[in-house]
Amino acid sequence: MKNFIAKLRCLGLVLALVPVSAFGATYDWGGSVRVRGEVKNNLDFDDSSQDYTLVQSRLAGSVIFNSHWRVETELQDARIFGETIEGTPSINGNALNQTFADDLDIHRFAIQYRAENLDIRLGRQKLNLGDKRLVASLEWVNTARVHDGLRVDFSLDDLSLSAFVTELVSIDPNSLNDGADTASRYLNSQFNGVFIEQKHIVGIDVLEAWWLHRRNSSFEDNVHTFGFRVQKNLFGWHTQAQASLQRGDFSGDQHDATMAQASVSKTVANGALSLSLAWASGDDDLDDERHKTFDNLYPLNHAYYGALDLVSLQNLRTIELKYQHNFWQGSLKLQAALHGFWLDNKNDFWYEAGLRPVARAFLDASRINQQERFLGSEFDVSIEYSLPNARLKDLKLLAGYSYFDSGQRVQDEVNESAADPNFLYLQMAINF
Repeated sequence: MKNFIAKLRCLGLVLALVPVSAFGATYDWGGSVRVRGEVKNNLDFDDSSQDYTLVQSRLAGSVIFNSHWRVETELQDARIFGETIEGTPSINGNALNQTFADDLDIHRFAIQYRAENLDIRLGRQKLNLGDKRLVASLEWVNTARVHDGLRVDFSLDDLSLSAFVTELVSIDPNSLNDGADTASRYLNSQFNGVFIEQKHIVGIDVLEAWWLHRRNSSFEDNVHTFGFRVQKNLFGWHTQAQASLQRGDFSGDQHDATMAQASVSKTVANGALSLSLAWASGDDDLDDERHKTFDNLYPLNHAYYGALDLVSLQNLRTIELKYQHNFWQGSLKLQAALHGFWLDNKNDFWYEAGLRPVARAFLDASRINQQERFLGSEFDVSIEYSLPNARLKDLKLLAGYSYFDSGQRVQDEVNESAADPNFLYLQMAINF
């Protein structure tokens, strides 16, 4: 698959050098620039800080040969500026598979065939499935997430079906062509699946079902995820629920894990109010030959489990209360969310949004109180403004602040109390 995709990208570069008119084709193009300043304090629950500016630039184009065939490509340049040298944890802008920097690169390139009910896409592309809790392109991070592979979409009336065979693209910030083998469990996994959506069936507004398969022989991983999600409007409330069951192998051990999530939301005057619960299984014995921690796959954790990215859908119980208010006919949006986080099993690790154990990534294990499940609570607030001027309608300003109130599980034996993490960001994004 990798060799074939590499040849496909070379073909794309050749096509880019040939005038579009030589094929009797037309073209379309656009782009975006996003600048975000971030200040993070106490990410390791001690005196530490990070501050930097992220700049992401994209230029995308489509060559349209006829009503059926087209080639889509997108270049992306993602950079980090002004990081404090003493930043902790430190950021290595040259490290593989990081989310901050990736100098000019081929972000997307795919050959696409379209028919009335069929869409076939071969090449580098984005995967976003359902509500993105398990599979998402992760647009919040500077480098984002893309897959190499084949995807087929079929639709008929209220039924749609997607099938794909892919591999997540690893990041090499100093190479034009990402995708090298970087010995990463998730980045070098084969990722295949089938995703089905049926609307208006047996009194249900939307029914989704999926089979997802992540396989990495180097790590002895072979994880199958079976799941479903339903949506229904009841008495003016929008309700939805989902569950996933996992079977297979993880690091050679028998893998047996589960997740479930449910939420209710209601439109109120100029806004919306929602309540969400989520649960993902943990492992009660890390030394036996059964792995029961839910595999979060390729998720959008940032939108669901706090902007500080301290939590993922692994060994977790969480509750979220969210409110959004719209001003000036929706051009200004204020959103506030309150999260509570508990471990599902206190013998398992606390996993952050990058799917790594917090105990290994940030804290000395001796500073973790193993008797407590409660991790803490997080408060997030953000405000987004879309400029109403017709010429600047795609210019958006975003500002936000997050604070994590640490629970009893985090103990600082030296200072008697842990320093609570917080996060401030300012962002400007424009599409053209």
